[in-house]
Parts: sequence; C-alpha cells; structure tokens
Amino acid sequence: MKQLILICLPLMLFSCKATKDAQNQAFVNQQKAEQAEQELNTMKDQVETMYQKNQSLQENKNQLESSNQQLSMENEALRQKLAANQEQLSQVTTEMEASSDDYGIWFRVQIGAFGTNKINSNIETTDELSIEDQESLQKISLGRFRDYEDAKALQKHLMEIGIVDAWVVSYQDGKRVPVESVINTEN
Repeated sequence: MKQLILICLPLMLFSCKATKDAQNQAFVNQQKAEQAEQELNTMKDQVETMYQKNQSLQENKNQLESSNQQLSMENEALRQKLAANQEQLSQVTTEMEASSDDYGIWFRVQIGAFGTNKINSNIETTDELSIEDQESLQKISLGRFRDYEDAKALQKHLMEIGIVDAWVVSYQDGKRVPVESVINTEN
C-alpha cells in the first residue's frame, strides 16, 4: 500500500498543480472576458452616441434643405417681381422718352425770333407751341416731331399760308442743336 501511496501522491500533486494552473488560467480568462465585456459596452455606448449625433445631423440637414427650398422659392418670386418691375420701368421710361423733350431727337418749326415786342412769358405753352428765351431773343416754335420729314411738311404748309420765315430747328436730349448734326444720325 505504501507503494500505492507513493504512486498516487505524485499523481495527486500533479493533478492539484494542473487544477491550480487551470484555475489560474480560468481566472485570467474570466478577467479578459470581463474586460472585453466592458470594452464592448463602451463601444455600444459610443455607437449609440454616434447614432444619436447622426440622427441630429440628419434632422439639421432636413431642416436646412427645407429652408433652402423655401428660400429658393422666395428668391424665384423676387426674381419674377424684379422682372415685372423692370418691364414696368422700361415701359414708363419709353413713354417718358417718347413724350419728353429731354430724351432723344426732336424737331420743331420756328416761326419767329423777336428781340422786342415779346409775347408775355406767362402765356401757357403746349407740345404744339413753344416759347423759349435764348440769346436775348424770344423764339417761337410750332409742332413737336420725332421725324424730320414731318417737321419739313409743317414748315412747307406754314410757308404756303404766308409765314415765310418758318424753318426747322432740332433738339437733342433737351438741348438745341444744329439740324445738320442730327439729320445724319437719323438716316
């Protein structure tokens, strides 16, 4: 029996040592598993935080896209309003230029220039009758034409009815200019 004890004792010691090594290894593995679980939980928290940030960014993106779309529609409405206002301004400008002596080239038929016996300057004039004081003379003109030939026709008619000193005068942008300087630009 002694022999049996001698044989079993090393086996038991060996077995105890193997068990202790296994226990140590199991403890180390348990610590590694706990550490891995903590890292996994930390990563899950980080993923959740990133997911929430992503959701927030997506909501911000959607709000910005909505605002951008609204601003684009407002911008288009303003462009259309601007275009309409520019068209209206163009029409008003064209009407003003067509009716004002201050724009473009105009022709009148002057029927007299007087240094004495002037007409009262308070008399009301129209587009058809013009009285202007220039170089100490009072100049009286009839008509208002954009076309030189129309002014020439009035001059001819006035001469036929006895106003022999009738002649065509011209204006450019509201200033009197020699007829020759604007007839060439007209044709």
